[in-house]
Amino acid sequence: MKKFFETIVAKIQKRDPCFDIFPYYGIMPHEHRVSVQDGKLVSLGTVFLDKEKWPDNFVEDTDAPGCGTFYCPNKKCKAKCGGRL
Repeated sequence: MKKFFETIVAKIQKRDPCFDIFPYYGIMPHEHRVSVQDGKLVSLGTVFLDKEKWPDNFVEDTDAPGCGTFYCPNKKCKAKCGGRL
């Protein structure tokens, strides 16, 4: 798992548009809400985004609502990483 994150960080630093992690299956688009209270970071929970706010590269799984596949958002790397767009 460490190698996975090191690869992502390296690609972000090089501004590589394709992170070589797509497509991947996961929970629907969401945000983690946090707050700082008494100098400490406090989780306020997870908020799932409305469908109209989902990115174009996410396709919900009809057999498992709330989960789905994220495809590469880079339209130029379809052959490289299986991008759907």
